[in-house]
This record gives sequence, structure tokens and C-alpha cells, in this order.
Amino acid sequence: MRLYLISFIFLCLLNNSIFAQKKPQYQDYPANETYKPLKTNSINFNFLGLLAGPYSLNYMKILKERHAIIVEAEYFNASNILSILRTYGGSLGYRFLLSESQNTGFVGINTRYKHFDFGFINADLAHVYSTYGILGNVGQRWSWDTDLNVTARFGVGYQTVVYPSSYKPEDQKSIATFSSFNSYLALAIEAELSIGYNF
Repeated sequence: MRLYLISFIFLCLLNNSIFAQKKPQYQDYPANETYKPLKTNSINFNFLGLLAGPYSLNYMKILKERHAIIVEAEYFNASNILSILRTYGGSLGYRFLLSESQNTGFVGINTRYKHFDFGFINADLAHVYSTYGILGNVGQRWSWDTDLNVTARFGVGYQTVVYPSSYKPEDQKSIATFSSFNSYLALAIEAELSIGYNF
């Protein structure tokens, strides 16, 4: 009986030893891939301004996991000897990334300020006004191992128009009439088709 018990224990130990040798060890796995940490910064140039201004540049910072902030500045000047057409502004926004990556879709919200100067130099028709808006947007970013990215974004929202205190009511009406989007001043639209770099 004692011999049987000793033999049984010996076989169990031998069996466990054999199976233990068959288990792959961590160091046996080949290191085929190099770990690359997430690049949390990116800067992008919106080349839609080449087609129809304004030109804009934005910076995005991934704060934690899928949360990011974005700061954007824009400028456009098509003034000549006959007319003035100039706008500049900026925005501050938040993006929720659909994955913890630079290569991801996103939804976001932006607060935006824009200043406009337009009119004719040789006529009494020069106008100045500003807009303050809030916009929701959706988009997609494609990113590659080279750290280059292409980003597409479209958003709509509401904006309020602020005129200088010196403007009279009839001046405000003429601005809305003169503007190409006249009665649609309250509609805010943003679009992005940009190329950028992650770092």
C-alpha cells in the first residue's frame, strides 16, 4: 500500500513536470512589434482655405483616454484697391474620440468668435461686425505610421451677431442685406479638410 502511494505521488509530480514544460514562457514570444505610445498632440492646416477662405490652423491635445481639446485660429484677407474683405477669429472646442487613437472618428462641440470687415473703399459702404457661436460637429481622422494625418469635419450651430455701438439700426439692416448670407446670419457652419502631423 505504501509503495502504491509513493508510486502515485511520483507519477503525479512527473505528469505536472511534463505539462509545465509544455507551457510557453513569456520570454519565448518573439518581439515582432515595437510598442509605440500614443501621440497626444497634433497640428493641422485646413486647406479648404485654398478653395474658399478662411485659412485656419488648429492644435489638438488628447488629455486622457478619449477626451481632447482643440484650439483653432483662422484668417482671410481678399482686400484690394476697390474693396475690403477681411475676417479673422478663433475657436475653442472639445472632442470625444470614438477610440483611443489618432486614427478615429469623433464628435465635438466648439465655441467660436469671428470678426468681419467688408465694403467698398470709394463708397460709403464699409461694415464691421462680429459673431459669437456655438457649434456641434462630427468628423473622422485618418492617421498613418508616418505620424501624418488627414482630418475631415463638418459642424453646424447657432451664432449671434454683434455690431459696434456706434452703428444705427438702419446700418445693421444694410449689413444683413449686403452680406451674402443675409437672413441666415444666425446659422453657423464650419468645415475642415486638413492635413497635419502627430507628435
